[in-house]
Amino acid sequence: MEKREHIRFYLSLPIEFQMQISDSQESWESRAVLKNISQGGLYFECRTTPPLKRGNVAEFTFTTEPPNFSFFSSPIKAQVVVKRIEPRVAGTDNYGIALEFIDAPLFD
Repeated sequence: MEKREHIRFYLSLPIEFQMQISDSQESWESRAVLKNISQGGLYFECRTTPPLKRGNVAEFTFTTEPPNFSFFSSPIKAQVVVKRIEPRVAGTDNYGIALEFIDAPLFD
């Protein structure tokens, strides 16, 4: 059985995100679906993959729809490291992206 450091909250919440890769001019924005979140990071799925690689450090801003969800409000801003990018999640054409928070995220 997998032992996790933080409790995960599983959901299927539409979001929009903007990201800026550290030490780069590369930025990206897109729609996605937030699948889970914890104190340690989050996982989302989107139709197109951002220009990210495992190990990249980036600044993300996530905006939920609606902006005030039951246990947090958006936007959520975080500096993250990319842990994993999965193509074709669950037989779909979606990409799954796992991010680890470097510092605690900021909820506006």
